Amino acid sequence: MVADVVTVISKALGSDEAYKWESHGVDGYTIEPCTKDSVGTEIILKLKENSEDENYDEFLEEYRLRAIIKKYSDFIRYPIKMDVTERKAKEGKDDEFEEVKEEKVINSMVPIWRKNKNELKPEDYENFYMEKHYGYDKPLKYIHIHADGTVRYHAILYIPEKIPFDYYSKEYEKGLELYSNGVLIMEKCPDLLPDYFSFVKGMVDSEDLSLNISREILQQDRYLKLIAKNIEHKIKKELAKIIKR
Repeated sequence: MVADVVTVISKALGSDEAYKWESHGVDGYTIEPCTKDSVGTEIILKLKENSEDENYDEFLEEYRLRAIIKKYSDFIRYPIKMDVTERKAKEGKDDEFEEVKEEKVINSMVPIWRKNKNELKPEDYENFYMEKHYGYDKPLKYIHIHADGTVRYHAILYIPEKIPFDYYSKEYEKGLELYSNGVLIMEKCPDLLPDYFSFVKGMVDSEDLSLNISREILQQDRYLKLIAKNIEHKIKKELAKIIKR
């Protein structure tokens, strides 16, 4: 855990009282009344002191914060803003530059998998494949799924043109990226793919999965099993089409 102390101060609309929730991440938490001038919630993280093995100060650096936001929260539907340092030419001087801080939205907010298929072109799927580092080749086939039945989820699956270079090594890990309502909760979820489809790449996003779900509970989750069964069916169907060509 990076934070030594986590403090949440919240004041509800129409209330004169505010409350402070605080935890050291060891043995529970405390809740007590406090003062807050404005309505809303503030989350304050106090980082641990640096040690010989860990440099916690790196989580205060701009590039590190941006990388974390892009990796885990790029596709949530609310803007995440932060001050960004940019190098710009001084006014009236093209050969002199200065560093300027501007507040910018860091996350994309609208993920490709939530867009209508009619809005997207093959190159959009290929660019996403490259951006997510699923492979350096072009995908042989992509499958875009919108499901709104017993379980709601979106998925983009890729059948690679070539097998991964480490496919037959012990280090190779199968699995799809798993999101809960746009927030990444697992980089590789092996339970979404049977072993014989371990070469398939892609992601799944479901509103029916909890953000706080553990790997052990996830293995028993009925929604996940339904998604995995449907994905297996979709892959078989697409492979059958490829064979018939």
